Amino acid sequence: GCVLPILLAVLAATTMEESPRWLVQKGRYSEARGVLAKLYPKGDGVDSIDDLLREIKEDIEEEVDAERGQSGWSAILCSGRPAMKRMLLVGVSIGVCVQLSGIDAIQYYLSFIMEASGITGRQ
Repeated sequence: GCVLPILLAVLAATTMEESPRWLVQKGRYSEARGVLAKLYPKGDGVDSIDDLLREIKEDIEEEVDAERGQSGWSAILCSGRPAMKRMLLVGVSIGVCVQLSGIDAIQYYLSFIMEASGITGRQ
């Protein structure tokens, strides 16, 4: 039963190209350009492989910059943007109201309560 998935994994590992994004992260730009050329042959909706490669580089740089900056709760609470604080307040308030209303407990136990009270059908 588990031989087929193993064979498929080995076949995929030996025949699939590396991800262009991974290659760019590792600094292997010429290999990334070759993979992108295979993925996007001429006239396949991409203006230039170099433009695509540049976009990948910029995305990776933005992610690295974001990882160096604030993240987590400090990015929300200390951002200085009141809109973020309002969104957080609304989201937390909705969660608290749902818990305080007790509707989850009612939904879970309603069938048991109805059965215990003798109500077995809609009529």
